[in-house]
Amino acid sequence: ATVIAILMMVGGLYVNRLGAQKLEEEHTAKYNGYISDIEKYSDAGEYLEADKYIDLAIELEPTKLRPYYMRMQNMYDQCEYEKCIVYPDRVMTADVLNENAQNDEMKANMYIMAADSAFELELYENAIELYRKALFYDDEREDSYRDLTISYARSGDIEHAQSTLEKAEEAGVSNDQLLLMSGEIANTKGEYVEAFDIFCETVEVTKKDYIKFRALLICDKMVRDNPDAIPDAPFKMTSLLDKTRKTIDTAYSVTLTEMLANQYVLCGNRTGDDSYYAKAVSCYYELNDSGTLSYDSKMNCFNILYSKLGNYTKCLEMLELMEQEKPEDYRVWMNYSYTYAAIENEKPDVASRDYNQAYDCYLKADELYQQQKGNSGKTDADMDRLRNEMQQLKADGRVS
Repeated sequence: ATVIAILMMVGGLYVNRLGAQKLEEEHTAKYNGYISDIEKYSDAGEYLEADKYIDLAIELEPTKLRPYYMRMQNMYDQCEYEKCIVYPDRVMTADVLNENAQNDEMKANMYIMAADSAFELELYENAIELYRKALFYDDEREDSYRDLTISYARSGDIEHAQSTLEKAEEAGVSNDQLLLMSGEIANTKGEYVEAFDIFCETVEVTKKDYIKFRALLICDKMVRDNPDAIPDAPFKMTSLLDKTRKTIDTAYSVTLTEMLANQYVLCGNRTGDDSYYAKAVSCYYELNDSGTLSYDSKMNCFNILYSKLGNYTKCLEMLELMEQEKPEDYRVWMNYSYTYAAIENEKPDVASRDYNQAYDCYLKADELYQQQKGNSGKTDADMDRLRNEMQQLKADGRVS
């Protein structure tokens, strides 16, 4: 009887063990299924659906880091930067950290996304704190050293920017990254010529498209913000941008072409040579032909055609493109009015000038303008000037 009892007890334990193992396997399979669903919906850009499965995965395994990481990635991909900044500290509780003690790479990546979010919003003090946390979990990340240094520089803390640059050099960070950091420090110190030369060297020496793009982006802003500080900078920039945009990844080439147009305008402003404005317009039409010309760039192109080149036929072409995209923008109709009036003003026979089309466009612009002004309170000097001109034409009997 004793033997039978022992055998029954052992058998019961075995059955219980099999049952527990089966439950654990089902639990793991369910969790992995949720992770698979999250990946599927995230890859498809269906973030709300992905969020449902993230909640289910967290409910099932509240201390596993991966679902939190996947939510962080989705928020970052959707540019929800304010949420990203606070998310890692909120979810990395003691239990989560203990459960994922060996998963430092994922923790570092979460803090990097949070820091990059603060950087995008120009919240450099927040970015500094978050990049430091990223480096705590992974002290070999070049991008963390780079952007921590740049955050210190842009916050005005040159001392810590310089010391972080030195630490990065000791850690074996690559020369192109070090150059980018050095350029940012020089720029913050107001050493614009030195900064410009460093950024140009960065573009020449690096093989990384992202680093080229970052260097050129800073250069473009520095030259536009300080037009008289760097002799011949726009002319050097046009050469460097034109060369780089032809070989760089297409993810960056559109922005570089827009920057090239901006620099051509600066060259035209310095020399008074209309050929530079024509080159800027060519850049915009190149983007338009490829379907990548942004609305703001269309407006920039119009302004060059109107105020610099006086090519009113092309002005109307560009306005038609803008009207198709944003017919509710009062500036489109305002610029139509200016353009039609300019065409009439060019007619040598004053009696043949017909301003009715210009006036009709003004009326439409004014209606939309009053709506916007009522909502935002913002005024537009160009619109106010147009109103005065059109009212004068009306008073003079030039419109019916």
